[in-house]
Amino acid sequence: MRSTAAWSCRLKKSKKLDRCISAWRNEVILSLRKLRRRLKSGDLLSPSTDDLYRRIKADELLTEQIGTSALAQQFEQMSGNAAATS
Repeated sequence: MRSTAAWSCRLKKSKKLDRCISAWRNEVILSLRKLRRRLKSGDLLSPSTDDLYRRIKADELLTEQIGTSALAQQFEQMSGNAAATS
């Protein structure tokens, strides 16, 4: 029974972490990814669009790093709160 309770607690924490980052992921990361993919497969291939593609790709990676850092910070806060209440 204890493992079921622990699993349930982990699942709740995972869902909470996902909610913390979901808007960022949906509005920022996925928008940049969609734009980058559009440029890569588009019919406007030129040195200018190639440069734009590379800049958007770098920004997409940066937004993923920001999201990952936010998740790590939120996880640490959740872990700290759990340790403090135990």
